[in-house]
Amino acid sequence: MFACPNHPSELETRRCSRCARSYCKNCLVLLRGSYFCADCKSEQVRDVQSGTDASMPEYASVGRRFGALFVDGLVQTAASYAVIIPMFLLLGTMETLGDPERSAEVGGVAVVAMIIMYAILFFVPVVYEGLMLSRNGQTLGKMALGVKVVNADGSDISAGQAWGRAFMRLVLSCILVDYLPAFFTPDKKCIHDMVASTRVVRIQA
Repeated sequence: MFACPNHPSELETRRCSRCARSYCKNCLVLLRGSYFCADCKSEQVRDVQSGTDASMPEYASVGRRFGALFVDGLVQTAASYAVIIPMFLLLGTMETLGDPERSAEVGGVAVVAMIIMYAILFFVPVVYEGLMLSRNGQTLGKMALGVKVVNADGSDISAGQAWGRAFMRLVLSCILVDYLPAFFTPDKKCIHDMVASTRVVRIQA
């Protein structure tokens, strides 16, 4: 973290969206969701007025978002079944080699195995997404499609936002309307983005 050049005692800083220098909140102004220092704000206002503003983020299209979801789904399915298949193979071996008197015990193990399977299928997506988004705002699918999860002002999201977003997406995954707002809102946000105060933007390769 860099100290503010105008107020050296202020260590909590944010980068200007235009010059990328770090300033404290007292030295920045918020314009259309992005922060600008005193030197850059006048130039930014002129760019906005002339229609040449290039600092606004390019929000990820619905197609890219679903493409990233597809890739992530493949990764999560592979990870889940890498645990589930050996577990059920072991269970099948127990049933084959077990004597008839132990059939009730094996049946109990099967019930426990089913519970574990459903727990894995539900929580692998949360752990996968929470860990990866808290690291750099991208999952493997988002890396492949060139998109990233950020705050509304373009800054990196916090670990709390990453885990909260992952959990809300799991909760809302059974509700098809979760992705409906992305088709109609200018910033292409879904309901879980609204809850976590995040946006998904395209990044340069």
